[in-house]
Amino acid sequence: ETFFASLYNENRDPSHTGVVYGSIDPMNTSLSIKGQFPFPARIISAFREDGWAKKEGLKLEIFPHLIQLGNGTVVLTGEFVKVVQVEFSRATFNYMNRGSILTVLFNEKEPVFTRIPREMYNDRPISTAGESFRVIAGSNNLYYLYNDLRESLTRDPEGKPLTTHPYEETVLAGAVVNMEGKLERHMVADQSAGNFLALTGHYFELPDHSAWMPFVKMKKSSATEDDHKWCRLYFK
Repeated sequence: ETFFASLYNENRDPSHTGVVYGSIDPMNTSLSIKGQFPFPARIISAFREDGWAKKEGLKLEIFPHLIQLGNGTVVLTGEFVKVVQVEFSRATFNYMNRGSILTVLFNEKEPVFTRIPREMYNDRPISTAGESFRVIAGSNNLYYLYNDLRESLTRDPEGKPLTTHPYEETVLAGAVVNMEGKLERHMVADQSAGNFLALTGHYFELPDHSAWMPFVKMKKSSATEDDHKWCRLYFK
């Protein structure tokens, strides 16, 4: 069987109201729905804090994908993305601003929902590989890497996140989500003194389960590729 999961909408006002999941038999392509669950009120309320939810559901600008933990648990996760038009030097550019991250773990009983608060705002005429997030599937935990302000990591995870600009002094943040949906956030690497940004879109895994991730020095309007560092990441 092939597992599938998706978001669904039951409102007249377009929004995602929950998740549905099931399996597909590859022999006859028959579809079996195993469960349909609305988003908990606390999840909708939390995403509403940073403008990514309406009264009854999450906005449509979320782009989730499926991954699988080492123990076989399937996870639906994704971030909110909004395309914004920016005027610069008599030209119009389209940029994607990134919002909080949704995680849905499909365990044996019912889905477990978690929100990782973040807000990456870009109003410059370039895009970097450091605006999105990187997720790594462990045996029983999910590990997220993303850029954020250091002070954001100690704020209430249910509240509105601080807005991070990719050219401000950010740190490489890490979030761990376990099977119960518990969220822990940490500061992984701080290169903010030199205004270096972690390029989370580039992640080079090594045979010993460590990885390399590049940092690039940011300027007001561009990233200087010839001025960069490399960070070695180890997972325990």
